[in-house]
Amino acid sequence: MPPGRALDADCGTGRLTRLLAERGHHVVAVDGSPEMLSHAKADSTLVADLHELPVDDGSQDVVLCGLALSHMPDLGPVIAEFARVLAPGGHLVLSDVHPEQVQRGSIPSVRTADGDPARVRTSHHRVGDYLRAFFAASLAPVSCEEPTPALAEPRHVPGGGPWDLWPWSLNGLVPDALAAAAKDVPSMLIWHCRKAE
Repeated sequence: MPPGRALDADCGTGRLTRLLAERGHHVVAVDGSPEMLSHAKADSTLVADLHELPVDDGSQDVVLCGLALSHMPDLGPVIAEFARVLAPGGHLVLSDVHPEQVQRGSIPSVRTADGDPARVRTSHHRVGDYLRAFFAASLAPVSCEEPTPALAEPRHVPGGGPWDLWPWSLNGLVPDALAAAAKDVPSMLIWHCRKAE
């Protein structure tokens, strides 16, 4: 696609923002965290929620969103907001953790401000949930990819741990079982959709 106006929704540290800019797009980076936006190298940065993007209707040729939608309890309103800001014929590209990985418990570990172990709030969205949200927003799926990562050589970790990451801390005790369970399981779900002209 030729360079145009692009919005990187929930841009994080700006990894996708940089890719868009390198390809000649005029990029607006949006994130709820001013700290994250400070890393984004965009033409403009906006602190905002994905449910209410501060850009005009039909003003973007491309909307990208990477690794954010599994944190949304309901896909519909966010997908509708992406469709609102897309120009007719515009492209929506989404990537996120594959729903099978979420269902298996592949949820990032974090520490609270007090240092206690916790998990990132994550919602399980089936492929059909995405499709229903796309169709409701007049977005036509062009492609869907489900890449499977190359598995690393299983490695035994004596004693397991760290134990505050239970039950993932057990993975090192049974590396062959972990490799067998993960074989051919997609890690990501990547969508490309277009808005009706």
